[in-house]
Amino acid sequence: MSATYLRLWRLLLRRPGTLALAMLGMAGAAAATGLFAILIGPALKLIFATGAVTAPTWIGGWLGHFLRAQPPARLRSALPLTLLLVAAFRAGFTTLQARQMAELCLRTVADLQEALHRKLLQLPLSFFEGRHSGEVFAGFSNDLGHVERALTQGVTYSLRDAFQLTALVWVSVALDWRLFLLGGCTLPIGVFAIARFARALRGVSIELQERQARLVAQAQDLISGATVLQVYRAQATALRVEARAEDELLEVGRRSAIVRAAVTPTIEFLAQAALALVLLWMSLHRLDLPPEKVVSFFGAVILAYQPLKSISTNSQWIVPGLTAAARLFRLLDAPAAIADAPGARALAPKPGPIDLAFEGVTVRYGEREVLSDVNLDIRAGERVAIVGPSGAGKSTLLHLLPRLLDPSSGVVRVAGQPVRELTLRSLRHHIGWVGQEVFLFDASVADNLRVGGAGADIDRALAASGALEFVQALPQGLDTRLGERGLRLSGGQRQRLSLARALMKQAPLLLLDEALSALEPQLEEEILDRLTALGSATLVLVTHRLRTAERFDRVLVFEQGRLIEAGPPAALLRSSGWFARAHAAGEHET
Repeated sequence: MSATYLRLWRLLLRRPGTLALAMLGMAGAAAATGLFAILIGPALKLIFATGAVTAPTWIGGWLGHFLRAQPPARLRSALPLTLLLVAAFRAGFTTLQARQMAELCLRTVADLQEALHRKLLQLPLSFFEGRHSGEVFAGFSNDLGHVERALTQGVTYSLRDAFQLTALVWVSVALDWRLFLLGGCTLPIGVFAIARFARALRGVSIELQERQARLVAQAQDLISGATVLQVYRAQATALRVEARAEDELLEVGRRSAIVRAAVTPTIEFLAQAALALVLLWMSLHRLDLPPEKVVSFFGAVILAYQPLKSISTNSQWIVPGLTAAARLFRLLDAPAAIADAPGARALAPKPGPIDLAFEGVTVRYGEREVLSDVNLDIRAGERVAIVGPSGAGKSTLLHLLPRLLDPSSGVVRVAGQPVRELTLRSLRHHIGWVGQEVFLFDASVADNLRVGGAGADIDRALAASGALEFVQALPQGLDTRLGERGLRLSGGQRQRLSLARALMKQAPLLLLDEALSALEPQLEEEILDRLTALGSATLVLVTHRLRTAERFDRVLVFEQGRLIEAGPPAALLRSSGWFARAHAAGEHET
């Protein structure tokens, strides 16, 4: 936990000027508070004194010199004016530190958020497998919120209170060190109690944040699966699951509240016990102290109570924030499984289609082999269809080309170059991609298309993908907003728009993973004919439709991670292999 705290401080120290101004404000406000405590005793004496008044002789330094230099007639006005001036200085310094610390903390959180966004876009697909997107999002947003509160409230208040406490302790010692030592005898007990509370709060904070993330994930399932729940009349079951999760969260929240509720009364009791001990000792021992000096001492002690109490309660913000920051730092420190190799070179721009090669490629997920010893060459400009039963490794093969994952062994080549020796940026610049799960942003049609490329002809890409007609029929045409994940469009429309986005890239390699599966076979064939007419890219298509595969130059058949057949569709149909048997059995879809 201390390492996490130090790392947060390193983030704050990236802006030393802002931090220095904030520290100046804290120091100034603390000094003004100390002066106020010193002056409060003489001020009360001034109120109750009759006749001539004199400046206290026990106040030293420039303040004592200033007060004693005043004639008795002016002292009655000089002391209140000094108090007013001290209060004004304290207000100004407090405002300075508050503004600077708010600026510093918010900018630090923004830097952390930007770093997390960059990291999430660099993480391999394996990171997201087995993780609910709602849980990832909730953890991301909740953790950032906890870190922000830890910085803006926990760290800021702790620093401010530490300055205040230091100034008031110094004043108390200067006024009477014996009384200070007696009053401070309960301090070790307070430190021990705060440490125990912080430890208990840390454990419950971890559990609370995890359960909050799960609850958000379940709520997302309720929203996303509303249609399924209604059709299957499963609302009651879903609500029972949600209610159980809420009860578990409530129980953890109750334990957290009990720990938090015990902090303040404990510190209050210890502070009041210390004050009672001082009063008891003073009642039993005669002290040769001026009354106004005693009043100033108790004023300093009372003023010190608030920052001491605040430091103890700041753990309510700091401990959950450090727990959340530790999780975020683990994410930031996670190695990117796919990254540029040292000395990686850029793939030179290619004016036309490019060739591909797989040399002894094997992919393993743990002990399971997804692809096994695949050897394959695809010529530049060739149109290749990949078919086979589910789980045969077809999509995995496509993922290797843009390096969404790397093979366990073997070499993948694009344009004759091993992909691991190329920069990711230049490699992916040459690849247009449409995956099985179509994703469109909650933005306009035009904005979604420009993700593929800003300089291409939009109408040409829409026409080639068969999307031009329905886009022109939308209420605002290209400016029509598509909604979350493009849900204002049908499945087929989303697929065609995703294909248009890939064509906007004008890449020499086009990878389509079941990219047209939601379309009618006739429309799919028309679109494939348009892509063939373009002739500007090597085309690799994963499809479950044998009829579609028959229109390609070559068909690759995968089964259990192995390439078992390859050749022109006519030649495969004349053989007795998997493709011919599936076709003869009338299995036009696999």
